[in-house]
Amino acid sequence: MEHRLSSQKEARQGAERVGRRPQHRLVERGRRCALPDQRLAIQLRHARVFTEILTSHRQDVAVEQTGLAAEVLGRASAAGLHRPLVLTVVTAVLSNLVSNVPAVVLFKSVIPTFGEPVRAWLLLAMASTLAGNLTILGSVANLIVVEQARGAGIPVGFLEYSKVGVPITVLTLLVGWLFLVLLPV
Repeated sequence: MEHRLSSQKEARQGAERVGRRPQHRLVERGRRCALPDQRLAIQLRHARVFTEILTSHRQDVAVEQTGLAAEVLGRASAAGLHRPLVLTVVTAVLSNLVSNVPAVVLFKSVIPTFGEPVRAWLLLAMASTLAGNLTILGSVANLIVVEQARGAGIPVGFLEYSKVGVPITVLTLLVGWLFLVLLPV
C-alpha cells in the first residue's frame, strides 16, 4: 500500500510539473479514500434534493386533502382551463411556482372532465415538462448544471440563465401547443 501511495504522489507531482491536473482527486485518509470536502458537499446537496423529490408525494396528498386543488382549479376553470392555450399557460406558470409534480397532481381530477381529455393530458405533460426550462429553479437538472458550472469557475446567475431560459421556454411551449392543437387525437 505504501508503494502505491508514493507512486500516486509522484504521478500527481509529475502532472503538476507539466501543467496538467491529476486524473483523479482522491485524498488518502487512513486506509480509505474520500472525495475532497467541496465535492462531497455538492453530492450531499444533490442527494438531499433527490430525496425531497422522491418524498414529494406527501405534499401532493396534502394538497388534495386540504381542498386547495379544488379551489385553485375552480378559479382556473372559470378562466377557461379547458381551452388548450389556457391549459398550457396555467400549467407552465404553476409548474414554476410549485414544481411540475404538484402542478400535475392539481390537474389530475379536472383533466378527465374536459371535452378532449387525451389532448389535455398531452398538453399537461408537454407544458409541465418544458416549463422547467424557464428559470434555474424550474428543474433539478438546471440546479445540477449550475452547481457544476460554478465548480468549474463559470458562475451562472439567475438573470443570465433567464435571458436564455425564458425565450426558449416560450418558444418551445408555443411549438408544443401548436403541434398538439393541430394533431388529430
